[in-house]
Formats: sequence, C-alpha cells, structure tokens
Amino acid sequence: MPTEGALFTGDAVLGRGTSVIDPPEGDLLRYLSSLRALVELEPRTIYPGHGPVVLDARARLEDYLRHRQEREEQILAALGDVGSTIEAIVERIYEGYPPEARELARRTVLAHLLKLEAEGRVERRGRSSSPTWSRATPRSCERCGRPVRGRSRYCPSCSLTVLQE
Repeated sequence: MPTEGALFTGDAVLGRGTSVIDPPEGDLLRYLSSLRALVELEPRTIYPGHGPVVLDARARLEDYLRHRQEREEQILAALGDVGSTIEAIVERIYEGYPPEARELARRTVLAHLLKLEAEGRVERRGRSSSPTWSRATPRSCERCGRPVRGRSRYCPSCSLTVLQE
C-alpha cells in the first residue's frame, strides 16, 4: 500500500528474527535481490506474516541485508585457505547456539555457499552428502580477460558475442 507506506512481507521479513532460506526451493541470490527491491519501495511499516508489526521498515530491511552479509563473511572466514565442510562451518559459526538450531543452521550455510558458488567465489569438491567447499580462484573471460562469475567461460558481453557468431 504505497500511499500508506505499508508493506506486507509474508515470510520474507518477519516481525522478529530472520527468515530461513532453505535450498533448493530457497535461493539466497533471489532473496537478497527481493530485499533490495523492498528497500527501494521506501516502506514505513512492515506487516509480516509472523510476529509483530515493524514500525521502522527501512531499518529492518537494512538489518536483514547486513545480517546476510555478516553471515557470508563468517562463512568465508570459516573456509579459510583450505576449505571445509558444511558441518565444520556450522560448528564454528553456531558454536553457542542450541543443538536444535543446527539443522536450520546447516540449511542457511548451504544457501550461502550456493550463492557464493553461483558468484564464482567458492567451489564445491565432491558430490557426496558432505562435500568440501573452498574459496575459488578468480577466473577471467577466455576472450577479453575480464572477470567472470560462476563457471562461465566468458563475461556477459563476450557470451552474447559468442552466441551471435
């Protein structure tokens, strides 16, 4: 409701806590894009699907984005130089959390790792139930040398050119 500055967010933004992004249905890249789009709407009040009404909508949306960025930094730090499994990352980052929160923590870490993999910032080794994740070596476009994202061989401009050739 733009005239009232009211935003109905369902489960995307909650009245307290944060939403769980659960792959494969939950895609963190798309979720973050949605949060940024919600910020651009400049809402004043959030009416979430769960929890109390949020009176400072912009602050809550920025908190959500900041929280995801901080979690991403923690995950990258947990990977270190040698890589790690999801279980080891969860043990390090969620050390003080109750054991019953660990499964949701594993799903959250997986969502972040899949996002980072799509961006070409981490790599997965092994297809077992417990693959090892590590930081990716930055890659360059095979045509022009610009950075590429994910597993692509070409940057977006060169990809289009190659398709048209």
